[in-house]
Amino acid sequence: MRHYIKYLLFHLLLFGSLIFYAQNNDYRVLKTIYSQEQGLPSAEVYCGTQDEKGFLWFGTRAGLCRFDGTSFVLIPNQTESKTLKIESLVNTGMQSIVVTYVDPKGSNLKRIRRVIDINSFKINLLSDNFRNLPFVDTAIVAVYRTFNNELGFLVKAPNQLWSFNPAKGFYQTYTSNKSLSKLNLQSYNVTHISEKKDHLVIGWRTWKSMIVTSETVHITPGISYYTIAASNEGSLLYQFNDAKREICCSYKFDLNGNLTPFNIFETNDLVKNNVRVVSSVASTNDNTYLLELANAETIFADPEKGKFNLFEKGDIYSGQTIVTSYFKDNNGYYWLCSSKGLVKLSVSKKRFRNHFNNSNLFQVNNNSVRGIFSNEKYFLANLFNTIAVEHANDTQFIAKRNNYGLLFADTGIWLGAFELRYHNFKTNVTKILGGSTCAEIWSIYPLNKNELLLGGTLGLVRYSISTNSFVTISNSSFPKPAFVYKLFKSKNNEFFAVADNGIYLLSEKGEITDYYGSESLKPNHKLPFSSLRDFYIDKEGNYWIATNGEGLCKWDKEKNVFEYTGLTDGFLTNSIYCIQEDDFGNLWLSTEYGLAKYTKKSGFIKVYTEKDGISNNEFNRASQFKDSRGRIYFGGMNGVTSFNPSEFAADTAEVNFQMHISGCSVYNINRQVLEDVTDRIIQENKITISPNMAFCNLSFALLNYETGVRNYAYKIDGLDKEWNYITENKLRLSNLPYGNYKLLIKAKTAEGYWNNKQIELDLIIETPFYKKWWFILLLFLIALSVVGGLFYLRFKQRLNYLDKMNVLRVKLASDLHDEVGGLLNKSAMQSELAKSMVNEETKPLMDKIAYNCRQAMSSMRDIMWNLDSRNDSIENLLDRMREYAQNMLSERHDYELDIHDIENVQIVPEKRQALYLILKEAINNILKHSRAGKVKISLYQAGKFIHLNIFNESEFVKNEFSTGQGLKNMQMRAEKVKGTFVINLENGVEIRVKIPL
Repeated sequence: MRHYIKYLLFHLLLFGSLIFYAQNNDYRVLKTIYSQEQGLPSAEVYCGTQDEKGFLWFGTRAGLCRFDGTSFVLIPNQTESKTLKIESLVNTGMQSIVVTYVDPKGSNLKRIRRVIDINSFKINLLSDNFRNLPFVDTAIVAVYRTFNNELGFLVKAPNQLWSFNPAKGFYQTYTSNKSLSKLNLQSYNVTHISEKKDHLVIGWRTWKSMIVTSETVHITPGISYYTIAASNEGSLLYQFNDAKREICCSYKFDLNGNLTPFNIFETNDLVKNNVRVVSSVASTNDNTYLLELANAETIFADPEKGKFNLFEKGDIYSGQTIVTSYFKDNNGYYWLCSSKGLVKLSVSKKRFRNHFNNSNLFQVNNNSVRGIFSNEKYFLANLFNTIAVEHANDTQFIAKRNNYGLLFADTGIWLGAFELRYHNFKTNVTKILGGSTCAEIWSIYPLNKNELLLGGTLGLVRYSISTNSFVTISNSSFPKPAFVYKLFKSKNNEFFAVADNGIYLLSEKGEITDYYGSESLKPNHKLPFSSLRDFYIDKEGNYWIATNGEGLCKWDKEKNVFEYTGLTDGFLTNSIYCIQEDDFGNLWLSTEYGLAKYTKKSGFIKVYTEKDGISNNEFNRASQFKDSRGRIYFGGMNGVTSFNPSEFAADTAEVNFQMHISGCSVYNINRQVLEDVTDRIIQENKITISPNMAFCNLSFALLNYETGVRNYAYKIDGLDKEWNYITENKLRLSNLPYGNYKLLIKAKTAEGYWNNKQIELDLIIETPFYKKWWFILLLFLIALSVVGGLFYLRFKQRLNYLDKMNVLRVKLASDLHDEVGGLLNKSAMQSELAKSMVNEETKPLMDKIAYNCRQAMSSMRDIMWNLDSRNDSIENLLDRMREYAQNMLSERHDYELDIHDIENVQIVPEKRQALYLILKEAINNILKHSRAGKVKISLYQAGKFIHLNIFNESEFVKNEFSTGQGLKNMQMRAEKVKGTFVINLENGVEIRVKIPL
């Protein structure tokens, strides 16, 4: 009893703290620090803003810089003086930012304003950027964003308020307010200016606070009231006590000019836990504010979400940290500009509730959880060393060790350990009912009013409540169950036992009737994994298995087909512990690392880890529950994590963060320098790599600013068939084939989702001039001209040579005719004359000499005829052939000469000679070897050949003809000019000659 009272007192103290937690900690605040180690140019950050593309800009002691979530880019100083401090940054909404510089040594000096182009980083004068500026730069008191997101200007002498947008240009606002122009705006040191729909709040550091409406101006009395933050109803102020030199009270300054006390810490006295507020900073673009306390604590206040302590004593950012300004970005993050660096602040609603996790309020030796139960009255959890029972705003701790299975009953709870226990709510007594034969009891199921089914490490046991007896359940036809994590009945009233080594079907009495697992002897009952953690049947009747190392498995039981989802699909581990289903088409999975939501329809996976608010990344086997309201509970190594699935319905794969080119440079080979071409790339939305560029460096950014590692992929349409995956936001383009392509770049968030918005750039790889078609054509024409010239020259030389040869041929023919022919003729004549002067024996010899001379003269005439260039025409050849055939055949043979389709043929002298000599030889052989008969001679062109056919009806004396030299001579002459020679001696004599042109 004393032990129970001790636990009860401990819980009462704990529960009192939990009430404060529930009321004041419904939101989570996460901080990320950026210092010079992360690339911040300076530890001192004065101000910041976000441009319309999504890039963040900060004014630091080192100068102006831009941040893309990965790297900081310091902008070269282009102002007149490097000693000026950047006081504020305001986005114009037109691809530029107004930068306000101030001399830090002055107290109330006029500001210098410049405009920086967010693409080219070029800095201009205000008057150069706004051509029709209706006031001088030196008259500007403050620059701000208006309630409708235009650019606003507060100017003096005369006092006026102006707005600007690209469509309308400059136009004056609050023109009906006559009081504004009459004011003497004594200070340029505006600390806060914020416009709402119907009023403007302005705060000065050394003057007053005021509210400007359409009709009037309300000003605080004296100079001891300072703006904390603007609101839709006016502004929040604090009063400064000059005598004590401290902030004393807070007030609401409404649109009617009334000052009324405003409670910040349950009182308008700005003291928290006896510690006074020493300064305040308002957000530049919403209604939140910061309060810094004297003990180094910093309070972040949101009118809707409450107050949060950001920096406590001992924090790295406590002490002398001074937050100068902060703003909220498009993704909901706050960026605090301080004297010790940059702080990213995330304030989000706590969707996960953690129970019995180790904290300053609750600590036990082992917070590992197994059995869980929850309904409208009770919340029960089996911690390893204790059992937690929440009931009627009270929590009881039952000091028992080795707690596993849990079954709720109206009067108490059944508890599984190495033995079976029962705790009675009325008597508050835990009774040990005896040890079981299944070792640790992981699961408990009521078979009926008198019997329980126990699932344990060593199998199944049936327990009788009335007799307090245990009976081991076994079936020799199946493997013995090991580590029975779960017992349940399906909607079809099927009874299942889920064990580490398989899935067992049970009868109503808990008897084993069938088995599915790796050890099954039935092929269609065999599971392809030896160890599983959970088995679940969803609303549509699909079967799901949580495996030990192979991810989530969807099982088609009828076909025994398995579909796996694991690490490559988005899980952070392949070890899945428990499965629960919500009402939105999702399966919730507790795993070895993280809590996963799996959308069945799309296969989308979202994993939540400690940074998202769960108590521990590692969960436990057989530790899950879903209550009647749909709330899901999972137990892990550090207590229980519970949540309402309806709050996660918006967590989908549809992410649409801004993504842009952040830098581009090319290496100029001619100049041997790296040139920045970012502005040109952004303006043209294309990358052109000319032949004088060695490579192109491209950097890009997914502007979601979440903490964690992002991944990227790129594809060049026209070259790549698949995406190329990279881990850095940089890409080098070099050695690409010439042509026009499309460069696509996409990014994956740190949470594992591909961003819908991608970068698309035209990519042009210019061909060198020496590889362009016109240059190649020019070279071809030049080469053609050179070759043509050479051919022409050669042709001219050939013509000249042929002319000379023709002259020579004519001369040779003439000389042979005159000299040799005359000499042979003379010899023949002398032989005839000498015949009368010799004896009879010598006369035949003289006749032979005369005959030979005449034959030589005949051959000489043929040679001279062929040699004479004046006979080169085809007509001369035909005339010669006709003449010879007439002379030789007309007396002894009836002959027919057919010449056709050859009049315009060009034929070289060698082939002309071959044709004539073959004809001559053939006619001579006919005269010599044939008896009589008609002779047919045909000469014609067919295709690219000249055909000469000679046919004699009379048969030759074969032996004489075949052994003579005539046949060989004709064949030799035909082959010499690449022709063919064929003779047929059947039914007469036929000679066919074919000579190519």
